[in-house]
Amino acid sequence: MDDPPKLNSSALVSFGVRSRMHPEHAPAASSNADHATRGRRAKRILDVVLSAIALLVLAPLLVPLTLVLLLTSGRPIFYVQERVGQGGRVFRMFKFRSMRRDAEQESGPVWARDRDSRCTTIGGWLRRTNLDEVPQLWNVLKGDMSLVGPRPERPVFVTQFRNDYHDYDLRHNVPVGLTGWAQVHGWRGRTSLEKRLESDLDYIERWSFGLDVRIMFMTVQHVVWGKTSWAAEAPMTTPAIHRSRHALRTART
Repeated sequence: MDDPPKLNSSALVSFGVRSRMHPEHAPAASSNADHATRGRRAKRILDVVLSAIALLVLAPLLVPLTLVLLLTSGRPIFYVQERVGQGGRVFRMFKFRSMRRDAEQESGPVWARDRDSRCTTIGGWLRRTNLDEVPQLWNVLKGDMSLVGPRPERPVFVTQFRNDYHDYDLRHNVPVGLTGWAQVHGWRGRTSLEKRLESDLDYIERWSFGLDVRIMFMTVQHVVWGKTSWAAEAPMTTPAIHRSRHALRTART
């Protein structure tokens, strides 16, 4: 019988996920853990430095934008929403309010649509340009989120997705992000949840500090030009996805 499939151990350890291994592999595991710890620290340092710089650089834009929102939509300027982060921890995520205050009064919690009629005067523009997401840089600075990782969902949707997809909670083994591997490939909003989950597991399988940096550059191209296809990229195969799920389940037990 073949050995049980395993997820890349450095990626697991780097995100704080401990996996079981035979004692004879301990020296290699210790070396991997040391390397991964440095990667995790570098990831957090990059989060703090870049989010702080971005907030400072964007401040001249955010002040007039806040005034425009106040004049066209009134208060509140910010939309504070509960989201599920790493380890299932619920935190308060910040966005510029892009919809009417009563947007979900009749429908209840629902995903936004393209050209959503519930948007405020400039809400549609905020969403198209992704400027409504800028306040989440504060969440990154605080440590609620990372710049890169699976996008966090609302608790009500997480409960629903857990019922629909047995492996959904595996994505909560890692820090949630402002952008992610799924988003730069176009899996966002009202797109395939299964494809998004596969991309999130793919990200965990591939993870490295360099991959996070790469995704940041890809995000710029995605936001500015709408790019979702990338050259010289080997998509994750179905067996690899199954290996990721198996290893994460083992690591959590």
